[in-house]
Amino acid sequence: MEFSSLHEFFMHTKTMTYLLMGGILVGAVLWWQFLMGEKRQIENPHQTDEENGQGHGH
Repeated sequence: MEFSSLHEFFMHTKTMTYLLMGGILVGAVLWWQFLMGEKRQIENPHQTDEENGQGHGH
């Protein structure tokens, strides 16, 4: 790539920097969602049915 002026060089590098930053931002959000995974409720065998929300409706 050939630049005829310093201004063109700065504008090109600035554009590439913004594109790179946007890509990193989207990638970071997708990576974070991948790491968090699906939320599953952990079953506690010592918890009673009423505490689990599975009481008999009184």
